[in-house]
Amino acid sequence: MSPPIKQKIFVNYIFLKPDDLKQYFIILLLFPFFVTSQCLQGDCQEGEGQYKLKNGIYTGHFSKGDISGEGEFVTRKGYAYLGNWTKGTKEGFGKESFRKGPSYEGNFSNNQRNGYGQGSLINTKFMQDIYYDGQWSHGSICGQGSLTYVREVKYGRNKALEKNTLSGEFVNGVFQGRLTTPYLDELAWEPFSLKMSDFQKYQTLTEKARKKLKHPATIEGDFRVSCECLGEMLIFDTKAFFRKELSWWSTKDVPTKTKPIVLNTMQREFDIIEWHARALQQKLNKQKLPCTQASIETAWEQISIVQKECAQVRKTYSIETAWNPKKGLIKNMKTQEKWNSKKSKKLQNYEKANKKILTKINKKLSKENNTFCMVVDVDISICPTIPKPEVVEKVIEEAKKEKPPSYLSQIVNDWKEGQVIQAERAKLPKEEKKPSAPKSFKPQFPRSQQLE
Repeated sequence: MSPPIKQKIFVNYIFLKPDDLKQYFIILLLFPFFVTSQCLQGDCQEGEGQYKLKNGIYTGHFSKGDISGEGEFVTRKGYAYLGNWTKGTKEGFGKESFRKGPSYEGNFSNNQRNGYGQGSLINTKFMQDIYYDGQWSHGSICGQGSLTYVREVKYGRNKALEKNTLSGEFVNGVFQGRLTTPYLDELAWEPFSLKMSDFQKYQTLTEKARKKLKHPATIEGDFRVSCECLGEMLIFDTKAFFRKELSWWSTKDVPTKTKPIVLNTMQREFDIIEWHARALQQKLNKQKLPCTQASIETAWEQISIVQKECAQVRKTYSIETAWNPKKGLIKNMKTQEKWNSKKSKKLQNYEKANKKILTKINKKLSKENNTFCMVVDVDISICPTIPKPEVVEKVIEEAKKEKPPSYLSQIVNDWKEGQVIQAERAKLPKEEKKPSAPKSFKPQFPRSQQLE
């Protein structure tokens, strides 16, 4: 006995293979576009109107059923674009903004920032209030421009916010040059270069305070980091610098014969900053970072780590070589010579290592093409798309032609066949049923008892 038609259809449906339902899945995927896409008001074919899409609402001009002309597109997540459109793509001048993010005002091409534009960028751990004004290419910052940002700098126990301006050439969002604005009072590292005149800040202390002071001078310095894109790789160059206005001499009346000793001690501390600058350069170039904005954030992370390491070494050096001429004691030159030897080896080793790395990089990249601007992928979630019925029908027809009838088609055929069988059974003459014999019941006696 064959199972009922309904049961057969259900069983076959349970064991369908996904590969045999390709065209039906296409219909299911495209169906939400038709349900959520609708013209809310106006003329959404040729004129002004408002159209609801799956990812947002467009209000503006239409041409031949396409988003063309001036209009605004707003998504549920807070993204907004107001500007010119061509067949559903951002073309020409426009403004875009995010609910919690950057904004942009400038030229677009094929849904990407392209040409001149200006706007804010997303803050990072080391850079805040970032603003760029200049050229863009296929969604990436490329060409001549100017970038400003604020970063937090620590001087001893004090912190300060410093504004930096980088003007020049950018490649994939990376400035080709120094990552920070030069200071007016900075002095680049050179061996045996410090002089008394380099200390532009003086401390006037009492005689008692002078005797308690461990060092009659203090220096302030940091790294200056520059980068350049060669091929697809980012190359770094680092150097130590000395801040004249932040470095101080404890008193003007230090005995003349002791001044060379004090300067020599400060110069060696300056050398420690330089050795860490060279170590930073080696560390950055060894990573072979790509020429992208993300690599700059990685570089700032490494800079921060090396700065802390350098500060710790300088602190140890300052404690071990501390000498105050006011106390009348002779400086322990053995400890100083030990540190001098250590810093000299560090400087030489890192210098050789950096030259070796740069030689390999230049040899490898000399045969490669010049650096080109990257093409950023278009974010579909912030682009309006009006589905075309004829396109969907074409896709479905092509999917049907790719494979023979699927199991689902066979189920439909079985159902139709079952309908035919039921119709044929209905046409057959019904069999006549024989009349059944009348039922009889035997009476129970004695009836007199029943009557009573």
